[in-house]
Amino acid sequence: MHKRAITKRKNTLALKQSGGHSPQSDTPAPEPFRLGTMVLATLREPREKVWGALLALNAAGLTLEGIELSSFDDATARVLEGEPLPAAVLFFPMWRVERVAMDLPEGSLPSLSDRFHSRTRREPSEFLAKVANYKDRGRAGA
Repeated sequence: MHKRAITKRKNTLALKQSGGHSPQSDTPAPEPFRLGTMVLATLREPREKVWGALLALNAAGLTLEGIELSSFDDATARVLEGEPLPAAVLFFPMWRVERVAMDLPEGSLPSLSDRFHSRTRREPSEFLAKVANYKDRGRAGA
């Protein structure tokens, strides 16, 4: 276990020293947290979790369009009733961000996006990508 941690640190250091390029190749390392990626953010002071579409992640903080995880069931119920998802564009300064994880299934547990789709038969991106799409259009026109 200890050897794995040391190897992981060495690989991370090599990646940083190479400017984000993999030491084995000349191609840039993939960036998993791209605009529109569905994420689950864990925050501190107060402790809360937020699920949504990533808009920005930088040294200043995290910006996403989403909902508090505690209201996930209520939000899906509203969508089933034909109402819009009660999402908001949220910014959290980095000192509050404890963890940001991609919304992926874990073993037999479905992702939150999969749960949303199985309950509503609609994709989260139908509701949460509107700001990300707007931001992309603004860049394209610039």
